[in-house]
Amino acid sequence: MSEEATDSQRPAPFAPGLQIGMHLTLERFLSTGPHRAFYLANNFKPRWYTRICWACGHKHNPTTAESCVYCQTPLRARRFLLSARWGQDVRPFHAFASLRLKHQGLASPIVLYELGHQVLSFYEIADEAMLVDEPFPLHPRTLLAAAWTLAGGLHHLHRHGIALAGIGPEHVLVHREGARLFDLDVAEVRRKPIAAGDPAARRDVCALGALLARLVPLDQPELLEFFGEVEEDVFPGALAFQREIRSFARESPVVPATLGHAVLSVVGRRRTDNEDSWGWKRLPQADLYVVADGMGGWVGGEQASALAVQVALDSLTTLLPQARPADPQALFDSVFLQANEAVRSLASDQSGPMGTTLVAAVVWRDRTVSVAHLGDSRAYRMEAGRLVPITDDHSMVAAMVASGTIDREQARTHPRNNVLLQYLGNPTTPEPDVTTFTAKPGDQILLCSDGLWGELPEARLQDLLRSANKVRKQVRGAVQAALDEGGRDNVTALLVDL
Repeated sequence: MSEEATDSQRPAPFAPGLQIGMHLTLERFLSTGPHRAFYLANNFKPRWYTRICWACGHKHNPTTAESCVYCQTPLRARRFLLSARWGQDVRPFHAFASLRLKHQGLASPIVLYELGHQVLSFYEIADEAMLVDEPFPLHPRTLLAAAWTLAGGLHHLHRHGIALAGIGPEHVLVHREGARLFDLDVAEVRRKPIAAGDPAARRDVCALGALLARLVPLDQPELLEFFGEVEEDVFPGALAFQREIRSFARESPVVPATLGHAVLSVVGRRRTDNEDSWGWKRLPQADLYVVADGMGGWVGGEQASALAVQVALDSLTTLLPQARPADPQALFDSVFLQANEAVRSLASDQSGPMGTTLVAAVVWRDRTVSVAHLGDSRAYRMEAGRLVPITDDHSMVAAMVASGTIDREQARTHPRNNVLLQYLGNPTTPEPDVTTFTAKPGDQILLCSDGLWGELPEARLQDLLRSANKVRKQVRGAVQAALDEGGRDNVTALLVDL
């Protein structure tokens, strides 16, 4: 949910063409993660009168040399992934970087710079993508390969005494044959290896399991159960987890996933944290999809949205009948009431106001869809190539549209479009709007935060969804378009192909 002011702690993005040191040039902005930004850099036009070898660090090769005079490594034009981080204690990261560890599941920085209040780290990349920019879920075969190499990389870190402060999408590079940990948030570097069973080792494995579980397609329950167990602290260390991945792959052949659903949630161009949350779950009778947007500028927007998503999924799991209910309004009234009470309780613990939007969709096996929402996170239906709104915002500008004062497109850019009339965390009883319809084959359901629809007119969003035939490409294209238009807010898009 948009704030009226940009976070002042976030540094201005670097401009293309910026010279970094004597050998590197910033090429273009790529993406963002929590308290970091990613860029592409190259060594095409160094300012130094000699060439550096990125393999051994020798800086005095003649400009005409084709290979390093010290280690004989070929000298060639290269591109590098640049991470610029701020607002963190980077001393443990510097200690890790000085070790220059090498492992197929680990990307160590080849060079570090300090520029102003930012720490710049450079990584060589091949045919890889940043997971922070990749829609979830991943194909099961790609996911198992990624799990194997990431667990190996984590074990290698523990062998060298390195404990992490967390593992999120911003710490992973993914490719078809596996994945690598990179740009790590290092908690500590010990002088001795971190043994299996050490609380730090178990914590890191649990964090990796939690990330992998979010990457599992809904039609892979055995794989989801496996990573769910990892998250629950059943392995003493990364090596034991890696061995179990091999056993699982042998004993449980993976059925190719249809990947009929995808979600991408990004920080945006101007934020430091992502206050959007999302979740999904498969039940025997229906699939559940939820998106929430924490209220920016309030206490714990990220916590509020995450809690709302979790409570909504748990409540629907408990309350959803085996047969489709005749009155879904009563069902959602109860779900949203429980979520509202949970957010209010958390707010009282935090001693400050807390709020979030929530939009939820239940897709029954007979293609009946029930959608409920509170706030200005939206649901759309893509029907026969037409994007049709399902929800009406609970906001001041939506009321102005209803009264005829402004039209729907004017509301999208109105300066007061962030003022909500209903939201979770409100002291009043929530009154979600509920819509039920029968989907046709080929229909799609889009759940999104205002970071998407606030940047893109509905006609443009419709064209973007039409332009691709796979949900991952559709989601990636829509989110990238919102970022290209300014990315002033967090952006989340969850698309379901029915």
